[in-house]
Amino acid sequence: MKTCFRRLVLFAAIAYPTMLLAVVLAFRFVGERWWFTGAALYLPRVGFAVPLPLVVIALVRYRMRLLLLAQLAAGGLVLFPLMGLVLPSARSPTGSGPTMRVLSLNANSGYSGIPALLEAVDHYSPDLVVMQEIAIGADDPLIRALQARYATVNATGQFVVASRFPLSSIQEPNRFLYGNQMHSPRYMRYVGETPVGSVAIYNIHPVSPRQGFYRIRGAGLRNEIASGRLFEGAAGPDVQANSGLRKGELDVVAKSTRAETLPVLIVGDTNLPGLSPLLAQFEDTYQDGFREVGWGFGYTFPSKLPWMRIDRMFANSALRFEHFEVGCAETSDHLCIVADVSARPSR
Repeated sequence: MKTCFRRLVLFAAIAYPTMLLAVVLAFRFVGERWWFTGAALYLPRVGFAVPLPLVVIALVRYRMRLLLLAQLAAGGLVLFPLMGLVLPSARSPTGSGPTMRVLSLNANSGYSGIPALLEAVDHYSPDLVVMQEIAIGADDPLIRALQARYATVNATGQFVVASRFPLSSIQEPNRFLYGNQMHSPRYMRYVGETPVGSVAIYNIHPVSPRQGFYRIRGAGLRNEIASGRLFEGAAGPDVQANSGLRKGELDVVAKSTRAETLPVLIVGDTNLPGLSPLLAQFEDTYQDGFREVGWGFGYTFPSKLPWMRIDRMFANSALRFEHFEVGCAETSDHLCIVADVSARPSR
C-alpha cells in the first residue's frame, strides 16, 4: 500500500505542474477561439492553487524532496501567468515635467448613486475622468456636478468624459458589420490638449461575456451538468458569437489606434482577463500601466471580492506611466484605476 501511495504522489508531483503549464498555454494560445477555454478565462484562478499544499505535504511525508522544485515551478505558474502577480517595479518616477492624472471607472449604470461617483472623483482629483456603462443625458445631475468641477464634460451613449483641459476632438466611431448586423465598436475617441501635449484618448468598453455565461448556466449549472448539455457544448455557439463580437470591436479599436500620429492612451473596461489572446494586440504594442508601475494582482472586478483584472490602461511609447493604483471601493461593481502619465523624454 505504501508503494502505491508513493507512486500516486510521484504522479501528482509531475502531473500538477504539467497540467498548469497546459492550462496557461491553452488560455494564451486558444482562449476565445474555443468556447470552453474562452469561458474558463473568466473563472477565479486561485482555484488552481488548491492542490499545491497537498502535493507539497505528501512529498515531504514521503521524503521526495527533489520534486519540491517542480512544485516551486507550479507555484510560479499559478502566481504569475495565471493569477497575474506583478512585482514592485524598481523604476523611479522621472521627477521632471508635467503629468496628467487619469481616472477610469465602469460606473455600473450609476446604481451606487451620484454621491459615490463624485466622492471617488474628488478623492483622486484627476485631470481626466473617463467612465463607461453610464448612459445619461446632458442635463443629468451627474453631468451638472462634473461641469462644476471640470472645464469640458461630454456624455455620448454609455461613455462620459470630464476634463480639466480642452478636448479639441470628440468622435464617435462608425458602426461595423458583424454577422448580419451593424454594431457599435463601443468606444469614444477624444483628443485632449493636455499638460503632456496633444493626446489621442480612447475610452473603451467592448461587449461583456455575461450573455455567454447566462447561456452556459441555462436552467441552472447543476441541471446543465446533470443533463449533459454542458459537456455537449450546447452553449458553445452563443459563447463563440459573443467572443467574436468582442474581437470585432477590439479589432476596430486596434486599427484606429495604429493609424494615430499622436501619443495614444487607451483606457477603460476591456472585459478581457489576463492571458486572453484578444489582449495580445494591445500588450504587444502598448505599455500596460499596471505592469509598468503597479504591483500586486491589480484585480478590478467584482469590487467586493475581485478576482479579475479587466479594467486597464495602455499607452504608446510617447507616454510614460509614473504611478498606477486601483481604488474606489464601494463605488461600483468595478474598482476604478488611476494613473499619472507624463510625456516620455526625447533622446
